[in-house]
Amino acid sequence: MWVLTNTSEDQRQVTIALAEYLMDDQFLAEWTEAANLMPTSQSILKKWKNQTDAATVNEIASSAQLIPSNEFISSISPILQQGTLGMIRGQINYLQAFENSLKDLEFIYPTPGE
Repeated sequence: MWVLTNTSEDQRQVTIALAEYLMDDQFLAEWTEAANLMPTSQSILKKWKNQTDAATVNEIASSAQLIPSNEFISSISPILQQGTLGMIRGQINYLQAFENSLKDLEFIYPTPGE
């Protein structure tokens, strides 16, 4: 989504043309390849001239994983710690720890639609 703030029609048309150019797959392919940046989509990556680099980037992208935010980690750490300590102390087994943790996590992060 783009937000255009120009009030003049001439400026608006120039702004739209620039936005369309900056979003064009061919421009993005050339720009990301030249700048050694990760492209925003597979279709852009397929347009890279150096297919060896494209294959390497594709392999990296396909194995990439999102890193959870500090807020998320902070919110689940006490739940996981409680289950782990319960098992270490011999108070619960791994299935009980899992079920208790799952219940607590569902309380914090309810399943959408329920």
